[in-house]
Amino acid sequence: MQAKFYRNLVKRGLTIKEIAEEYKLQISEITDALQRYMMYSVACALDLSEDVARKVQNPREFPITTLDRLYKNVRVNKFLGISFDENKRLIGFINVDEFKKGYAKIVTDIAMGEVHSRTLNKTTEMDKYLASFGAQKPNLKKKGSFTADTILKVATPKTIALPIAGKKKPKSKPIPRALIPGSFTCDVNNQRINDVFNELKKLPVAQYPNAVGLMFRSLIEMSLGYYLDRTGHLAKIKEKERGKYEKKGTFLPSNWHPTLSEMFKYVVAKDTNIISNGNLLRALRKLIEQKNAIISIDSLNLFVHNQHFYLNEDTLRGFLPQLQGLFEIILVEPDGEG
Repeated sequence: MQAKFYRNLVKRGLTIKEIAEEYKLQISEITDALQRYMMYSVACALDLSEDVARKVQNPREFPITTLDRLYKNVRVNKFLGISFDENKRLIGFINVDEFKKGYAKIVTDIAMGEVHSRTLNKTTEMDKYLASFGAQKPNLKKKGSFTADTILKVATPKTIALPIAGKKKPKSKPIPRALIPGSFTCDVNNQRINDVFNELKKLPVAQYPNAVGLMFRSLIEMSLGYYLDRTGHLAKIKEKERGKYEKKGTFLPSNWHPTLSEMFKYVVAKDTNIISNGNLLRALRKLIEQKNAIISIDSLNLFVHNQHFYLNEDTLRGFLPQLQGLFEIILVEPDGEG
């Protein structure tokens, strides 16, 4: 998802240097991510058997780190007849079908668990694996030239075989048009929060990613603030902040309110005890701590305040699973003191 985000920025006209400066990243972090996205896209475009293609095209299931290890290996590059330029873009110097033959074998073996990072740790293990290709070994004598675009432009969707008569193929669950699915509920006694929540259940995220992104962040901030206020935690936060001001010889402004980041940090603090689920706590802490990750609280803040920062549909949808557990707590009318 992060690699796709960088790819979209490049497509909009930003250079790798500009992206690195804007998001305070090393250029190598961006080029590595773009290389990963490119080689995974090429893998998805290969002519693979149906069961293998299904595994490869599921980014949650396919072990991309193993593919990383292989296409970054000098021996594998030479074996496949490829190299990468200064921006880590693919350059092929053999017949493209020969490359596809060898790369399809690698991708298939990874998808089916025949090879993984633990089996290819040593040079001898890598050499033994490459020697096992047999008829699928690329013929380096068949010269040619190609790039990733060459492969991706000619790729066509794979035809899926019809199910055997008498057996019903299970229907895939459709992706909802809106960011908030219809099964989600909001039960707080605040009209504004309910209005924003209901609009997010109707607004198509693919068509209006900016509006949805801004409303989504507002929903988080308003509902979290409402929950902390109704449970008495907001008063505790203010009291703690008031002490900091008094130490400096000043007074806490009457209209002071914690920021979204400050509220999140309070919610996941060890002595707060708002969330009892350990896995949810770890997930939320990761959202706060990962400053350079796309799925982070920092990204939501940048989206509101930075005119050069973009959140697309895929990224927005990535936030919901991370925050679902929190929403189940704060979108229910609190009983009282937490």
